[in-house]
Amino acid sequence: MPSPLPRNEDGLLYRCSYRPGDTEVAAPYELEEDPEEDENGRRTYSLHGPNLHFRVDHSVIHILTSDANPGNNIPQPHTRARPKDDKSREMWLRKLGEYIAAVMFGKLKNESEKPFVLADFPDDIAFYLLEKTRSDKPGERRTDVYLRSQAGLVFATPHEFARHSMWLIDGQPESAQRTACLCKYCDCVVDDEGKATSAPQRPITQDLRALSGYS
Repeated sequence: MPSPLPRNEDGLLYRCSYRPGDTEVAAPYELEEDPEEDENGRRTYSLHGPNLHFRVDHSVIHILTSDANPGNNIPQPHTRARPKDDKSREMWLRKLGEYIAAVMFGKLKNESEKPFVLADFPDDIAFYLLEKTRSDKPGERRTDVYLRSQAGLVFATPHEFARHSMWLIDGQPESAQRTACLCKYCDCVVDDEGKATSAPQRPITQDLRALSGYS
């Protein structure tokens, strides 16, 4: 049986560990509505604080901490970094912003409000493209994008990184027995022999979608 999730000084689950049905969980971070609407007439929100590990500027989320190894985290060979204006990068940042806003701030998508977006990935976390070929079909080339924090932490979709980003926002809380992160790598499954394997992603994604208002 896995160790219980860490709790804060008030005995509550950290916000990053919030799953559907949880009741003893820290309240969402309370954002402040900005005095002026954006150019499209939508409300925006901000939050700054000396003890926070993130900030929000007009519904743009900045993660101020990282668990990545310093330096270049792009593995070799057959890889290359994706530019700032890459379409897949923009999609990741939009989807992460949506999930973070829903879980950490209690803010669901609303047509009268500017959608939340992540400004960029945390420091030293690399977003890159990997080109693959199959041995049985050498003429066919496949490309996929990944986000890499360090060896063993390679995220293939924004759904995989969402929980890890929330854990960073909460300040990387953990206990002696367990981390509060619910991503597939940190909340891994350990068998009777002590061997750890990644948790299945489907239940994680289902929880994220439920908390974000998707039926």
